[in-house]
Amino acid sequence: MAQSKELNLGQTGKDEYDASEKEDLEGVEGSKDVGSVFLGLRADLEGNNSSRVYIVSDMNPISSFLRSQFPGPCHRSNYWHFWAHECKIYPNCGTRINRLSVRVDSFDISPVCLFCKSDRNVSIWNTELLHIGGYLSRVAYETELANISRLYSAAMQTSSSALSGPDANLTTWLQSRCLHALKFFTFRPSTPSPEVSRIMQSAFFSASDLFSIFSSAGVKSASEVRIRSPEMDKFVKALATLPKEIQDGAPDVITLLQGRNMIRQITFEDIIAEMRGRCFEEEEMIECLKWRANLPRQAAFDAHFKDQFLGAGVFRIAGKKVDGKETAEEESIVPLARITTYVNPAGLVPLDGPFPSTTLPLQFSTSKGLAPTVFPELFGWFQFSINDWVAYLTSKPPAESPSDACSITNSPMFAEKVLLAIAKGWNNISKQNQEDIVQRLSPLTCIPTQLGLKTAGDAYFSAAHVFSDLPMVTFSSNIPGRLKGPIDNLFAMLGVRKHVDLQVVFNRMIKTGDWTIHQLVKYLAGVRDTLTTEEFERLKQTAAFSKEEETPPQSGTDTASTTPNGVPRKPRYKIGALYEPTDAMRKLKLPILDWGDNPKWRQNSDEGTRHRILCLTKCWHFDVF
Repeated sequence: MAQSKELNLGQTGKDEYDASEKEDLEGVEGSKDVGSVFLGLRADLEGNNSSRVYIVSDMNPISSFLRSQFPGPCHRSNYWHFWAHECKIYPNCGTRINRLSVRVDSFDISPVCLFCKSDRNVSIWNTELLHIGGYLSRVAYETELANISRLYSAAMQTSSSALSGPDANLTTWLQSRCLHALKFFTFRPSTPSPEVSRIMQSAFFSASDLFSIFSSAGVKSASEVRIRSPEMDKFVKALATLPKEIQDGAPDVITLLQGRNMIRQITFEDIIAEMRGRCFEEEEMIECLKWRANLPRQAAFDAHFKDQFLGAGVFRIAGKKVDGKETAEEESIVPLARITTYVNPAGLVPLDGPFPSTTLPLQFSTSKGLAPTVFPELFGWFQFSINDWVAYLTSKPPAESPSDACSITNSPMFAEKVLLAIAKGWNNISKQNQEDIVQRLSPLTCIPTQLGLKTAGDAYFSAAHVFSDLPMVTFSSNIPGRLKGPIDNLFAMLGVRKHVDLQVVFNRMIKTGDWTIHQLVKYLAGVRDTLTTEEFERLKQTAAFSKEEETPPQSGTDTASTTPNGVPRKPRYKIGALYEPTDAMRKLKLPILDWGDNPKWRQNSDEGTRHRILCLTKCWHFDVF
């Protein structure tokens, strides 16, 4: 047995293989029926056709011809080319293998031959040759991957972004070269003895623990690469993963690598490292939360993983776009650890906010496939309630000052929006929360009136319409019918006045003389149900009403006086001292109420009826007659 053997391996590169395949299909000079002269020497990468073994002896008359075509006798299986100068690999075969070629499916390489019983050394020799073939194949594979790595690294130096990588066309070509190498060095079961491919495969993978493979980050050791996951592709960018084309194109090799723990699935630790390594875009973080929400629930794991997840995550809210280009305005960086609340799209808070920086952006709650109901359990976030919103808008001093357009004390339109949002769910808000809202809003100038924003104590319901210069609650648009009751209840609790204080009324009547008796009585009739007993009594005892046909003092006399508007003042009487302004009372020459002619007094009118109910005037009695 020879002490040394020359073992050669012939490898076909991606471009050469494609050209050879094209030649096989088209045949010599374009004839598809003839095919290439060497058709069959090149095995099918997909494993559909068998490769062949060529064994040549020095005594064979045609050895010189084969030697001129191939660098020695050949054992070729699935594109692995092993050349021996003498046909002494299997000496026990004798002259039975001393022929030009033997197909793999009929080549006798049984255990009796491989592990020769007659000579144990022959069996060991043959096995070692197969091991050397596997090692040499690994060297050829790693050499090809090293060439791919150099090309990728050179391209990365001219790339503008580490995440985007080099030119897409170049990346695709390098990726196809790696896929070709993986297929080229795929060991499929040999026949009739599977030991041949098993031994070579074992030697191929055991040659080194560092198995190079092309990934999304270039050529990496398989231990640094992860099996891609479709649901993670949208947010896992920095982690090296297998391209889909390689993972789907070479499943046999990938399965072997997984079985040998040389390549793994993406782990939770990988996700945490990805989150710590870079700032996510908003869309990426949404996909990350979707992935987290879809994981099976495990109480112990959830509690442990939550802190790591929230501590590692950071995402960017894009800035405002101007002319289609993003600007730095409104751009912000948000750590997940800062988030405490989320917006419920079906809640009371208007979806256009504004919201504090501790609230998860609305896009997360409205994204399809991400239910906000999982946020409390998985992340400890709670729904941003209407009370939280009022507290944020009224905080003094505000931690994050909103613009004037979103200020409840500066913008009447925004104040209306806030008040209507509160009124929408007022009946469903707990008493404690109602009191908290009232306590925050009552002292603020947040009630819209025709005179601008006023505090609740300085504003009046629309029923208090006697004085045109009083601030009455006024909305820029009609309030929906279903909200009129709740909004009135809200205003009442805030302290909006249902009637003008009587002292204000009397001051206006007596000092300015701006109002007529008809205006006063109409107002009092409208607010009768809101007047207290004390106010009724005070009304009866106040001399605020003038008498019909009373001659005013002449200007220039000692008693002459006028109102600030230049109207002569008239004597004032208690309402109980006057009678209804009817013709019957006038004929009796009784002191009657100075009602005026516009409008005329109607005894059966609503005002007249209410006057008597309020005891505003006397009726005719026999003793008076």
